[in-house]
Amino acid sequence: MFPVYVHSLSPLFRRLMHVLSVEDMSSSFQLLADAGRQSHFDVDTYSSHLSTHRLGRFLAHAPVLPSTIDVANLFVKLQDSDGVLVTSRRQLSGRGRGSATWEGPEGCAMFSLIVRCFPRPALLQHVMAVALVDAASQLVGRDSGLRIKWPNDVYWGRLKLAGILAHASIQGTESSAVLSCGVNVSNSTPTTCLNDALQLQLGVEHVVAVILNQLEQRLRDFDWDRFQQDYYRVWMHHEQRLSTAQGEVVVRGIDEYGFLLVEEIHTGRQVSLAPDGNSLDMMSNMLTLKR
Repeated sequence: MFPVYVHSLSPLFRRLMHVLSVEDMSSSFQLLADAGRQSHFDVDTYSSHLSTHRLGRFLAHAPVLPSTIDVANLFVKLQDSDGVLVTSRRQLSGRGRGSATWEGPEGCAMFSLIVRCFPRPALLQHVMAVALVDAASQLVGRDSGLRIKWPNDVYWGRLKLAGILAHASIQGTESSAVLSCGVNVSNSTPTTCLNDALQLQLGVEHVVAVILNQLEQRLRDFDWDRFQQDYYRVWMHHEQRLSTAQGEVVVRGIDEYGFLLVEEIHTGRQVSLAPDGNSLDMMSNMLTLKR
């Protein structure tokens, strides 16, 4: 059984704390009240940098989990769980696109966040990517040099620093999503890390808090036209030419669902490509299309 320590930083989550005290959520995770003194997560540092109204104000953190998504999926079933954050110091089987899994060591910011009622849930991972890049620039006080690789990665140069995953569902008119992110904060090997890119010595708690600050503002003030401008400002694929088995295409942008917009060079026809099943190899400028 994996211990998970719950900590509320806001009276908005008072009812949720009561529900947790009387409800048996899972036989795999043991939910424990936390006074903010657990050595695996510095709640004081985190809260001192957090300026959100709701996102991340209810925290469930653990020394080790199979995946933060597993715990977030339990919370998303509960009312009043909008903004709940799940973090883990280590992950044994973090999840990526498709069936990909990975092990997350200490020094990575690994978290899942519950987001409800965002009008464009298909864009959540893209909004998170912009929030992450802008958070890095805020931390360093200049353009961080981080860039977005479609559909869900953040790179520094040719090296991956972060990955993002969103699972959304809609019931009636209400959407709910588990938005997950993994950022290599302080592990210089095997590639590089955020601290190396920014030439800073940041802790995981500080990084998570600043990302959530940026994200909440972007979700609250979301405007499609303005978001497109901000997204293209920090993405890697402007007018990029790619080779496919069917011929060359040039990247034109993303559509309102976050699909990649490409134009076939030989026909001039524009095509939207969903993230699932289509993969982009940045190193070789190859786009593999789902059949």
